[in-house]
Amino acid sequence: GTAITGQSASPPIALASAPSMPATAMITLALYVAYTLVPATVQRYSCGAILAFTAIPVALGLIRYLKLTYSKADVGRPEKILLSDRILWCVLLSYAATAAAVFLYR
Repeated sequence: GTAITGQSASPPIALASAPSMPATAMITLALYVAYTLVPATVQRYSCGAILAFTAIPVALGLIRYLKLTYSKADVGRPEKILLSDRILWCVLLSYAATAAAVFLYR
């Protein structure tokens, strides 16, 4: 348990003052999905509502980033989190592949 290792079970201090991170992530995802479904966006990219499928990797990336920020103490350096996490890189590659597939499909 945490008593043996001397580690605290609570999130790092920087996150204690930012309880709205999950809410911000949810709002970001909702706005991204709305953007992909807006008629102007659909018309601009000529791909229909299928563009909304790119929201899946976006959601996975946000979930992974939140998990990492709540489990690691080095939250003040988001670029370090991005560059060092292989799963997050896989999510970024899946976003690129999904976006490419959407634009090739149109």
